[in-house]
Order: sequence, then structure tokens, then C-alpha cells
Amino acid sequence: MPNAEIWLALSHPLVVALLGSALLLIWYSDISRPRYMLYLGVAYLAYSVAVTLQITGIPSIQAINVMLTGPLYMVAVILLTHGLIALSGRPYPYWFPIVVVSLMLVSRLYFVLFDDNTQLRFYLLHAAVTMILLHGSVLARHLLKGRSSEKVLYLSFLLLALSNTPRTLLALTRPAHSYGFDSSSYWLITQLSIYVFAIAFGLSLILTIMQKRIITHRVLSETDSLTGLRNRRGFFDTAARMTSSVDYYTILAADIDRFKAVNDSYGHAIGDAVLIETAAVIKKSIRPGDVSGRIGGEEFAIFLPDTSLEDGHRVAERLRKNFEEFIFLEDQIDLKCTISLGAATFNSATPIADALLSADRLLYQVKAEGRNRVVSASPNPALIEYPSGFLRHLIAKSHWCRIKQMCRQQAHCRQLAGKKLVVTLRAL
Repeated sequence: MPNAEIWLALSHPLVVALLGSALLLIWYSDISRPRYMLYLGVAYLAYSVAVTLQITGIPSIQAINVMLTGPLYMVAVILLTHGLIALSGRPYPYWFPIVVVSLMLVSRLYFVLFDDNTQLRFYLLHAAVTMILLHGSVLARHLLKGRSSEKVLYLSFLLLALSNTPRTLLALTRPAHSYGFDSSSYWLITQLSIYVFAIAFGLSLILTIMQKRIITHRVLSETDSLTGLRNRRGFFDTAARMTSSVDYYTILAADIDRFKAVNDSYGHAIGDAVLIETAAVIKKSIRPGDVSGRIGGEEFAIFLPDTSLEDGHRVAERLRKNFEEFIFLEDQIDLKCTISLGAATFNSATPIADALLSADRLLYQVKAEGRNRVVSASPNPALIEYPSGFLRHLIAKSHWCRIKQMCRQQAHCRQLAGKKLVVTLRAL
């Protein structure tokens, strides 16, 4: 074969090698060193080396070349599959590729030493590759529910697995004992399909990694490093985003009672441990969908979407009771603490900062009246619109008294445009 064609064919593994090197550089530069990046980078390089050996015919002894390229192809396929599954967060069952590869290698060795049959060796290799890729596609299928880059990543992998069968059938057009690179349609289509896959998979993988890094940095910037709750910025940003999809909300301001005395008596290390366990009590006490955060020091805030004042008071009281009953540092000093809370309800147009300020005022009222209590009230004046469906449910159950208890104050009700019932709340 002319040298020009060989050099042109070598551009294919060269591109794959460059992409693999880029993935390994990204892996090395990442502090967390994600293993899936290492697997995918090595997979690209292993495939590149295998194709290069087959195109150049090095080593020239066919049996040795076959026994080198076969394992390299399988290493590339297994690591590629393992990397995709690791990226999706699923464990990889090693027994499956071990069994498939062992059977394939033993069969290929037989058809090299005892019954020289190139086509059968070829079919065995591609059958093993197809089985491993399809198995990986099934395990990583939930990537289709992820971001756009993850969908492209998965679909390109699935297309690679599915394209292996028609490419195998193309090999029927080749001479029975041909081996290595030639100008047949099989090699042309194989190189083209791998080109497309390598580029699509590699670029979507890099995009996925960048998105994951951005999300990780955002989460870290919005997370309190001590308690694991949202920090002040994270709480305000998350709650503000959620107000656009709710009609009203209740916000809780909470403060650990006499926390300074804990620090003075036991030291700041014990105080930090109390804060960490406080976060655990808060997470246990609130509902799925509620947002909690550490605002500063021993102060915490909780955002309760689409929650009436009555339900918000109930959540706050549950938290207060759980906190009072909880034994802090049970294996050390058996410390008991209490917490005070203020709860206020607002419509979605009220800024979170203003709402928290109102709840904070109620919290100061609790502190002045003796601590370890919950005080809840709506601001005066406040106009809170409840969805008509919500009220229709209460009316159907003849629970007008429940509305009064929910608001915890006298209410004046009127029909607005036949769709909403506006309740004007006045402070107790």
C-alpha cells in the first residue's frame, strides 16, 4: 500500500490520541482526580495504539500483532464503558467483561495457533466489543435524563455500540485471510465512524466536565463549610429563585438559645460540634422541598414554599421540640440546648430579605419573652393570596374554622374576579 495512504490513515489514531491526552491533562489538573476521566483518557490512548499497530503492521509477525492489538482493543472498550458508567455514578460489574474477554481471547488464540481463520477471529473480537458496549449502554441509560451534554455523551456511545454490527457485516466483503489496514469499504467506514464518535464523545465529555465543575464551584460557594447547610448567599439565592414558582411562603428565623454560654463553658470546638448537630436536627425536622441555611453564627433560616402560617408554625414547633429533646455530643458531655423561632407568612412578591427581617423581629420578641418558643404572625398589613383550589378544598370539607386557625387571627374574606379569595390578615 502506498505510504501516502498509510500516513493519511494514521491521522485517525492521531486525533484519537490527542483527545485522549487532553482528557488525561484535564484529569491531572483536577484536584479531585475523577477516576472516570482517567479511564476514558487511557481508553482513547489504548485504542490509538492498537489501530496504529494494525495500520503499520508492527510487529510484522501476524500472530504477535493479533495478540497485541486484541487485548488493547478490549482494554479500550472496557475502560471506555467503565468510564461512562462511573460518570453516571453507577458501579461497574467487572465479572461481565472478564468473562466475555476471557472467552474471546481463548477463542482467538485457538484460531491463530491451530486453525488460522482471520474472519472468525475478527467476528469474535467484534462480538465481544458489541456485548460489552451494549451492556454499558443499559447500565448508563439514566444519563438520558441528565443535561444536554450528558445526553449527547450517551447517544454517541450507544451509536458506537449499534454501529459495530453493520461494520462487522462489511468485513464479509474482505478476503478470508486478509489482516491489517487496506482500502476496503470496511476500513473507510470504520475510520469515519470512529472519527465522528471520538470527536462527539470527547467534546461532549469535556463540556459535561466543565458543567460539573461550574455546578460544584457554585455549590461550594453557596454551602456553609461547617454545617453543610446553605450559607447566607446560598439561602437567599435559592429562596429567591423558588418564590417565582409559589403563591406564598412562610419563613422561619431560628437562633440557638444562650449559645455564647456553650462556647464560654466548653470551648469553640464543642460549639462547632453543636452547630453541626443543629444542622442535622433541622434537616430531620423540615419537609422535602423546604430550604434551610445558616445565616451567621448560631442563626439559621428556613424557607417553606406554599406554606400557610398555621403549617409553618407547625414545622417550627416540630423543630423546637426535636431540638429540645436532642442530646448533643451524647458520647462526650450529654449537652441539652433549646432554640427560639420566629415565623412569618408572605406572598411571593415580598423580597426574601424583607421577609427574613420580619421573622427576625418575631425572634427577638421570643428572646425577650423567655426563649425556647415559637412566635408566628403575618406582617401588618399583609395581603396573602391563596389559590382558589386550596380554598375550594377547605370549603368542600366545611373547614372554615380551619382557615381561621391557619391565619391565627380574624380574617375578612371576599371573592376576587371569581377566581381567588383574598384574605386580609391583621396581626394579633
